[in-house]
Amino acid sequence: MLTETELKRQLQTSAANDYGVPEHADYWQLTQDMLAHIGSTDPELRDDLIYTTFVKWAGADRYTDDQYRALLNTALDGQHLFFHLGEPDTTAVFTRSFSALLGVLPIYHHRQQPFLTPDEVRGALDQVLDYFARESDLRGFVEDMGWAHAVAHTADLLDELAQCEEIDRTGLARILAAIHAKAATPETIYVAEEDERLAYAALSLLGRGRLTEEEVGAWIKSFAPIERVGAWRERHLNTKNFLRSLYFQAQYRRVAEWVRAPIDETLFTITCFK
Repeated sequence: MLTETELKRQLQTSAANDYGVPEHADYWQLTQDMLAHIGSTDPELRDDLIYTTFVKWAGADRYTDDQYRALLNTALDGQHLFFHLGEPDTTAVFTRSFSALLGVLPIYHHRQQPFLTPDEVRGALDQVLDYFARESDLRGFVEDMGWAHAVAHTADLLDELAQCEEIDRTGLARILAAIHAKAATPETIYVAEEDERLAYAALSLLGRGRLTEEEVGAWIKSFAPIERVGAWRERHLNTKNFLRSLYFQAQYRRVAEWVRAPIDETLFTITCFK
């Protein structure tokens, strides 16, 4: 297994040569090394080199279906998506977050050229929703270590899963519930456009047309009222920003534009205190 320094050197060589595999290197072994260091606290290695190389190699059709399956299974395992989850480790979030982001690639590939079984897709959703509900490190950008962004990265993965035909109405409703819980959290105030990424995932889901306007309207209206107890200000601001993001994305993406009416009603309810 390569050290971080050795891996960084290999990936820099790859990047300098249009992301080709370095001479005398095996791309699948190099993939294993990237997986081992996906949570590096070196932002250049983690974000600019490891994740970017995954994206470039996926775009070049370097991986087979079996390899995509292996990537997905590894990304969602206990040493990646669930790595030190719930433990007081301030750096483990990078492994979890970038594993979630890596999961986007095999799910996207599956949507273009199906290779996963329905049970595998639904099982992946179960794991992601379990993780998302339990993730408590909601930081965006971390000084000296770069993007943590667990909420945004998981939203990207949920966006892909929500567009899979294997996810039925029940699964879609579960995704909306998960988005609701994180979008309206009182634990922090999002400052790194997490609301935009959550709204994007929600709108992609709504664009499938599998849920009725009544069901979605009820979901939107469930964001109100916000009781002024505890950390209500954080919840209040996060909720407003999420609903505003959803409102304008519906308008500009021209997807499920009818959601603007219940959003408008709900925003009025939570911003007009008596």
